[in-house]
Amino acid sequence: MIKVENYERELLNLFCSEYLSNSVLFSAINHPSNITCKFTGEAYHLEIQHSELPDINETIELKNVFATFEESIYTFVVFIEKGIVCLSCFNKNHSDGVPDRIRNGSVVVTAT
Repeated sequence: MIKVENYERELLNLFCSEYLSNSVLFSAINHPSNITCKFTGEAYHLEIQHSELPDINETIELKNVFATFEESIYTFVVFIEKGIVCLSCFNKNHSDGVPDRIRNGSVVVTAT
């Protein structure tokens, strides 16, 4: 099963704190019923399914949260819907895309 990386945990906590309780988010991250990660070249989407995730439809963007990896800046959007939480990662300089090695690299999250 795919592992949720530490920086992804940090991002999910930042983005979801107003929408999900700590216990629901902890259960979803640590005991997902299913988890997938899809790279599209321009982005990646980490989808976590869990029975305790609510059946709501929320799109969460935090303009003051970003991450750096290999001198590039990445932004994120979180979607919560139908028992799924999805963390989507985009390169701020869209022409560069998101390399698949980001999930195994040294990613630094910043919230200003």
